[in-house]
Amino acid sequence: MRGLAEPIAKISTPSCLGKLLTRAAANSECKSPTHQNQAQAHLGDLVDRAAAKKQRITLTYQNQVFVAIVPIEDDELFEEIEDGIDNANADDALKEGGQPIPWEQIKTELGL
Repeated sequence: MRGLAEPIAKISTPSCLGKLLTRAAANSECKSPTHQNQAQAHLGDLVDRAAAKKQRITLTYQNQVFVAIVPIEDDELFEEIEDGIDNANADDALKEGGQPIPWEQIKTELGL
């Protein structure tokens, strides 16, 4: 079985896809409709592979991973792992004893 961090597919994205995703993040539009349609179709195929075939996919741009597309089951597993870690930390804190720290003090110390 593959580790969670090991992608099943690693795809080096075409430059327009990287630009498209960058522009999408900035809420602007790709200037070339042809490239935008090709990139969107390609991205749609990748999402379909993650959803239907349960493949983990990483997208690279200029030799750097910038996006991971994972099946929802992986995300749910990550959430369960995080919850388990949080619960273990809370249990450890309760075992230490001592006085509880008021929420207002925590917010002040964290600058919230």
